[in-house]
Amino acid sequence: MRRIGVYAKSNEKSEKVKDRILSFIKEKGLIFDNDNPEVVFVIGGDGTFLKAANNYLDKIDDIAFIGIKTGHLGYFYDFQEEDIPYVFDHLDSLLKNVTKHLLIKAHLKNKDEESLLHAVNEIRIENPFHTLEAEVFLNGQKFEDFNGNGLMVATSIGSSAYNKSLGGAVVDSSIDIMELTEIATIQSSVHRSLGSSFILAKDSSILFRGDFKNVVVGYDNKTFPIGDFTEIEISLSNKRLSIIRPKDYFKFNVIKASFID
Repeated sequence: MRRIGVYAKSNEKSEKVKDRILSFIKEKGLIFDNDNPEVVFVIGGDGTFLKAANNYLDKIDDIAFIGIKTGHLGYFYDFQEEDIPYVFDHLDSLLKNVTKHLLIKAHLKNKDEESLLHAVNEIRIENPFHTLEAEVFLNGQKFEDFNGNGLMVATSIGSSAYNKSLGGAVVDSSIDIMELTEIATIQSSVHRSLGSSFILAKDSSILFRGDFKNVVVGYDNKTFPIGDFTEIEISLSNKRLSIIRPKDYFKFNVIKASFID
């Protein structure tokens, strides 16, 4: 029997949908297991989905996520509440229609310590109050000196989020790439950087080096002060997010509905 987990946003609508899913789990003779699930139903919006992926980070390669949308934004969601009976009736066949997306990782380093974090959409460093100064290295080679508000590295599935708001390219989510995008860069006779998004191959590495004492690190919907770390090395992870899709899934529908229709 399949082990099913449920991760829901804390609001009345999502909790009602959660209760309905729990009833179906029992009715279908499945096992409710939030600790070691094979499938996780995520109920809410995109923020909830990102939290769910982070919650199961250590087991993410063994889990398929399925989104039941109750929020406003739903880039990760293909199902509504009314689809729940269909999902449970066809769960085994739906598990054959899964899209997989590499996560992104960052090693934060100084001479004494290091820390590792993962994200689904993007990792960024920002200083909203003063100019951020950073050396940027690509695959170990010096690329540019950056001056501005921040730098962001997005995955393909995250390219339609904050990255798009910054003028970055929207990338087909089935392609494993990283996209480096500058935030409010300073372009002058003194300071000069690329000034546009740069799409890099999946085996690339990006290193930011500088004095980051007043800098904030953001990854997906989380932020924290970078503190004493002086280097951030970003690359694609070997961890993958698996999302259950409908049989008639057309990967560009969400982009079309969100930005064109």
